[in-house]
Amino acid sequence: MYDLKNGIKISTYFAEEGQGRAEVYMDKAGPLIQYYDGNGVAFFQEHLENKSREQAESIAEKWTLGYHTLNG
Repeated sequence: MYDLKNGIKISTYFAEEGQGRAEVYMDKAGPLIQYYDGNGVAFFQEHLENKSREQAESIAEKWTLGYHTLNG
C-alpha cells in the first residue's frame, strides 16, 4: 500500500452505522482514496492519477452511499 505520510488528507466520508469510511488524499501524483472497513482497518487503496480532487471526493462519497464498487 501507498505510504499515506506523503499525501495530505483532504476529506473523509463515512458510511452509515459504522460500515466504514473513505479518506481522500492528495500528493504530487494526484488523488488517492484509502478505504476502511467498519472496524477501522484499511483494506483497499484507489489511485486516481488522471482524476481531479473533486472527482476523487465524488467517488469516495459514492462508495459510502453504496453506489461505487471497488475493483481489485
